[in-house]
Parts: sequence; structure tokens; C-alpha cells
Amino acid sequence: MDGAGISDLYESFVNDPEYPELKELEVKLRTEFVEEFSIKRLKELSGLELIRKMFYSEIKTNDSLCYQLERNNDIRKIFGSIAGGSAHKFGLFYYKKRNCWTGGSPQKPTYYTEEEAIVEGEHIRDMLVKGSEIIESHLPLNSIEDYESLYDDLVEIEIFHSMKIWVMK
Repeated sequence: MDGAGISDLYESFVNDPEYPELKELEVKLRTEFVEEFSIKRLKELSGLELIRKMFYSEIKTNDSLCYQLERNNDIRKIFGSIAGGSAHKFGLFYYKKRNCWTGGSPQKPTYYTEEEAIVEGEHIRDMLVKGSEIIESHLPLNSIEDYESLYDDLVEIEIFHSMKIWVMK
């Protein structure tokens, strides 16, 4: 199915007149998510505040970006799930068993001090910002060629290679 076909299918789903609550929920969730995790908002954060807001941290919370993408049931129902596997898919998380920030892969984990984790978290945030800017520069997307061009530009970003699933979501 081409990109336009997927978009049409999604629109028919959330705009189904038999289920108006789906469209209402989709608009509500998207609005709340964008307010909480907009590029502008993420750019304003730094240090420990940034990595706690974006990633699973030493503080048990359900308001981080990663938690919302992976565990929020309403978001999963409307926008799809990326649950499963390990937290390594996010590039950074706090590993409670070792009491440290962790990245890398399950096979080759990298353990970070808090200061190193902040640098890594800011790097990941900066790649998301760059990806967002690339997407905005390609709008509107009206054809398969437009989507292919966008994809080509996005694959050049380091973050797109290593953390594709959650970045795409």
C-alpha cells in the first residue's frame, strides 16, 4: 500500500461516522501530546530535566516522552504501539539494576554517568529537532515522490538509523 493509501485508510478510520468518539480522541491526544512534547518545548529543556522528560528515568513516572509513546493505552489505540523489546530502542534510559543511564544495544550496552547521559540526551533531542525541521521543509507532502524525497533526507540523520521505530511514531 502506498503512502497515500495508508493516509486514506487512517482518515477513514478516525472519521468513521459510526465512531465519532475516535476522531475526538485522536484530536485530543494529538493536541495534548504536541503541547507536552513539541520541538519548541524540548528545545527549552536541558540537563537532567531534559533527559527525565524524554526518557525512562530513575524517577517512576508516566509523563516522559518514551512512556507516552510506548505505554499510554489511548495513544497506542489510536496511533499504534511500539511496546515490546527493550528500552534500548530509545537510545537512552535509566537502568535501575545498575543504577545508571544506559544506551547502546542489549548486546553491547553503554553505561553513562549522569553528565554523559545529559550529553547523549541532548544529542538525541537535537537529532529530533533536525528531523522535525527536515519534515517541515518538505511540507506539504502531496505525492509519493514527496514522501520519497523526505525519506531520503531523513535517512541521512544519525538518529533515524538507530532509533527508527520511535522516531517515526
